[in-house]
Amino acid sequence: RPLVDTPELHSELAHTPATPEGIRAFANKYGMLGQRRLLGRRAHGDFSAKIENSASFCRRDELFPPHYADSAEAFEGENFELYGEPLKIWVEEIEALRQALALAATLGTTASDAKILAQINGIMGDRTEGELTALLRARPGEHNPSLGMQPNTLRGAAWLQLGEAIAEGRKFIECGVCGHLFASGHKGKMYCSDACKQKAYRKRMPSI
Repeated sequence: RPLVDTPELHSELAHTPATPEGIRAFANKYGMLGQRRLLGRRAHGDFSAKIENSASFCRRDELFPPHYADSAEAFEGENFELYGEPLKIWVEEIEALRQALALAATLGTTASDAKILAQINGIMGDRTEGELTALLRARPGEHNPSLGMQPNTLRGAAWLQLGEAIAEGRKFIECGVCGHLFASGHKGKMYCSDACKQKAYRKRMPSI
């Protein structure tokens, strides 16, 4: 439940280091961006790759929690399949989210909000096709249902979070510790995460 459990998922993904190590750390924590892809299979000790010479990370589905690695050689066993996504897809997603966040941070500071929103819509529209589903939900005590969106993938969840934060009028500011942009939920919030809040607290504490 990324929308509920990780309200700043979109910001965390945007500020994930666009390196194999950074991407794999995020993937090990939250999973893949979209639908899994079969990268290859090992049968009787021989690995047959469907994506050759690509910078991909792999997941062996039988392992729990999922484990990501560079190649089939990282896994033991005679017969298994590996799933994953090319790192290029992740790098493109991270860059797109960073662009959208930077644009969102300028909303309300100029007279051209409509132009800024059009730019954000252009970025989001290219990346959310097939990633979200519109749903009607019953409302207790109400005759009319509510209309909402449900993400089908992690990618869809990140973009839906960002869109909802913009629609709610939340301000996008830089974290007082790491400098990352995030959607501030209320006045006075200066840190993007509890980890950064703790760092700031420890920095203010006098050394003994």
